[in-house]
Amino acid sequence: ASWTSGGAEVKYQVITFVKIDSDHIEEGHHDFTVVTPINRRDMLASEPLQGEATAKLAKMFADKGSCDFTVSLPRSIYAADDTIEGEIAIDNTRGLTEIGHVRVSLGLRCDIQLSGRNGPAERDTSRSNAMMSSRMHAGVAPKAAKKLPFRIQLPHTVPAASYPARGINIALFHMLGVEVAGTKLELPVHIAHCAD
Repeated sequence: ASWTSGGAEVKYQVITFVKIDSDHIEEGHHDFTVVTPINRRDMLASEPLQGEATAKLAKMFADKGSCDFTVSLPRSIYAADDTIEGEIAIDNTRGLTEIGHVRVSLGLRCDIQLSGRNGPAERDTSRSNAMMSSRMHAGVAPKAAKKLPFRIQLPHTVPAASYPARGINIALFHMLGVEVAGTKLELPVHIAHCAD
C-alpha cells in the first residue's frame, strides 16, 4: 500500500489459469488498484515528519560559516483546504551573518517511469512551480538560535496523484519546501481525499 493516490492505495494481482487442452495451459496476470479514502481521524493520527539541513552562509562572496535548521510537522496527512502547521528551528550559532527571511512553499514532484516491451526502463523527475509560497521574517542573529512556527493554508483544490497505466507509471508527490539562506529542505506531505 502507498499514499500517492489520495487515499490508501492497495495494489493486487489476479492470476488466472485456463486449460485449453490436455497439454496446454494459458496463464494470465491482471493488476488492479483500489484507493480507499482516508477519514479525518486517520489524518490526525498520521505520523509526524521532520527533516534537517545545513545552509552554507556567504556575504559578498565571503564565507560566513553555516547554519543548521530543522523542520518539524506534527502530522504527514492533510486535506485540501486544510492548514499545514509546523515549526522551523534555526541554529545560527556557527553563522557569522543574520538569517533575515525564510520561505515556505508547496509544490509537486513528478516521478515518471516508462518501460518498453523490449527496452530498458526510462526514469525522470520533474518539479512544478510552487502552488503557493510564503516569505516569513526570521531575524536570527549570528551566534543565536530561534524557533519559528508557521501556518500554511492549502488551496481549495490540490492536484491529486498517481495513476498506473500499461507501460507507464506516474507518481505525484506534494512537497513542502523550506528555504533558509538559499538551501532548500523538502518534506513529502500527503494531501488526501477525506472520506468525511
